[in-house]
Amino acid sequence: MDDTESIDARVDGAIERLLKYTVAQLIGFHQRLTSEPPPKRKENLAREILRLTPPPKPVRKIAIVGSAPSTRGEAPYEDESWEMWGLSHRYYAYAEDGPLERITRLYEVHDPTNKVRPYPEKYQEFLKAPPCEIWTRPRYAEHFTDPKILPMEAMRSYMGLDYFASSLAFMLLHALVEGVTDIGIWGVDLTADTPEYAYQKPNLEFIIGLGMARGAKFHIPPQSALLKMPTVYGESGIGAPPYKRYLTNMIAQAESDCKSLADKKLIHEGAVLAFKKADQVYEGELRGSDVTDWQ
Repeated sequence: MDDTESIDARVDGAIERLLKYTVAQLIGFHQRLTSEPPPKRKENLAREILRLTPPPKPVRKIAIVGSAPSTRGEAPYEDESWEMWGLSHRYYAYAEDGPLERITRLYEVHDPTNKVRPYPEKYQEFLKAPPCEIWTRPRYAEHFTDPKILPMEAMRSYMGLDYFASSLAFMLLHALVEGVTDIGIWGVDLTADTPEYAYQKPNLEFIIGLGMARGAKFHIPPQSALLKMPTVYGESGIGAPPYKRYLTNMIAQAESDCKSLADKKLIHEGAVLAFKKADQVYEGELRGSDVTDWQ
């Protein structure tokens, strides 16, 4: 008998022993089950099914956060069950009036060598020691410290197109390629008077549709402009509650921002006057004058 035949024989023997053991276990389980009264039999059967059933995998939840003030503040920052994915330098720029402190990934797909629209200086410093993973395109990887590389081919294959119109498109497709089925989108409207939003919004909505068709669940705030129209085509413009709520909220947000800016303006104007008065006092003291009037 050569070595090949010897190995084959050992494998066949192992398979035979395994089959005999399995059959013996099944016979033993059947005998125990049938010898018990029906209530106990049902209880043991249920226990055995639970023992053999693998525990469900935890649902992975992704929050994609943009910079639109209409819904950015509603993202689940304090819920640790959500991963927080930030959007390029906009995460850094808006962190101070966040809260955007908790972030698990940052996506940067813009050209780091672009001289026309360079990264902000503070953002460049931020990227040298980021508090989270930085995901970027393969062509830009050399410009980052220990970056994670986006699986571009897998993302194109999922979509069936080479159709990436925004950073959000990269982020959303990456989540879908990773098998995420619970995705929230906050701080994203793409309705401002910005030319690129005209093609970015339909691109993002197309990808959302792909995900929904494949079983993904999306959390989109009712006041967000995504997946909304003023009314159904062919009907009158009356009665579009979600879009009406969105417009009402946007008006309220804009008015609130105007008031906040006006209040800040008054504060800063008061500070300017106070510093000017202090400067006058200082100059008076240098000249030996007794300047004490602060009114």
